[in-house]
Order: sequence, then structure tokens, then C-alpha cells
Amino acid sequence: LFFSPSTKELLVGLSRHDTGSGKVVRCDSRGEIKQSFDNNTDSIYIRPLYITENTNGDVIVSDHGCRAVVVTEHGGKYRFSYKGPPSVSEILPCGVCTDALSQILICDINSNTVQMIDSDGHFLSYLLIREPIKIRPISLSYDARSNLLFIGTQDQGIFIYKYMIRQNPFHGKMYLF
Repeated sequence: LFFSPSTKELLVGLSRHDTGSGKVVRCDSRGEIKQSFDNNTDSIYIRPLYITENTNGDVIVSDHGCRAVVVTEHGGKYRFSYKGPPSVSEILPCGVCTDALSQILICDINSNTVQMIDSDGHFLSYLLIREPIKIRPISLSYDARSNLLFIGTQDQGIFIYKYMIRQNPFHGKMYLF
């Protein structure tokens, strides 16, 4: 589920285990379906888990069945799928969110990383977390007003970070404090 603050609508991920297909629907304030994101005949989803919306209206869905993050335009037209950076064979995406710059943050439970891609699906970097223990991120939420990033983990609770970008001239990494 994802409530869109801009449209005041609810985005809901649905899946059918018997057919191996899924879809995302947009519901109005009364719970009535206004739109279905399933490309009519070809399902672009198998098992949608986490959903968010970017500032440009794109709908971003982490899909365990596809092992990808699937992005559509606000109207439901397919834009791209992100299956991980070039150096990784496959991801298993969970939590997704976007930051104030429309960059997409993805929890990959396959590699226990948080990855950042741009709004067109190009890998930018891993989030490097200055933390004495290794965290296993599973969910994310970003608060643009306070610049806080909330990372839910599988076994260590929730971590809250001040979200700050510091460019390293050699690696272009982003750090959380």
C-alpha cells in the first residue's frame, strides 16, 4: 500500500499466486478502483511488495517475482525495470522510496545494501552507512521536510539517519550520518 499525498489516492499491489501475475491499482478516497497498472494484456508485475511515487508522478514498485524495481508513468505506461547495478547478477528488492531530488532508493535483501538510482533507472551508488554493526535493510522512508531517512531492518529495528550528500571526487559516494 502507498498513500499518495499529491493525489490523495491509494496505490495497492495485488498478486495471484495461482497465475503468477500481479498488478497495481489506484483507488480513490472511497476505495473504488480508478486505474489498473497491468499494461492491459501483459502483466508487468508478478509479486508487487513495496510501492512509492516519485515527485514527477512515476509509480515505483519493488517486485519479488520479477526480482526488479518496476517503474511506470503516472498514467500506467511502462518506463523501465531496474535489476541491479552492472556488477551484480541479481537483486531481491524490498523497500523503496524517493528523495527530494527524485532519486530512487532501494533495499536489496540479496546483498544487504541500499542502492540509489536516478529517476531514469541508472545506478548511481550504494548508500554507505557509518554504523558499527552491519544492518540488513528491508524498508525505507524518506522525510523531505527534515531530510531524515528511516531504514527498517530485518533484525535490528529502525535506524534514523540525517540524509546528507557528500560527493567524494574519486568515488561519488553518498554517506548517511
